[in-house]
Amino acid sequence: MTRPDAVLYRLKATNKKHLLQKLSDSLAEKTGLESRDIFDRLFEREKLGSTGMGSGIAIPHARMENI
Repeated sequence: MTRPDAVLYRLKATNKKHLLQKLSDSLAEKTGLESRDIFDRLFEREKLGSTGMGSGIAIPHARMENI
């Protein structure tokens, strides 16, 4: 998804799970997919290695069969 409205900036979260939940909720609104499914995929991807780039920047991503 390369839509400018899909980019979240200045997102505040208390921890990584909270951040991924906010991201999942936002993506669910834009795609019609279930927030929980998105969260589960993003969380599994983060277990493989952080998508954080430093300085508060991250590019969370995961593969989903529906997209």
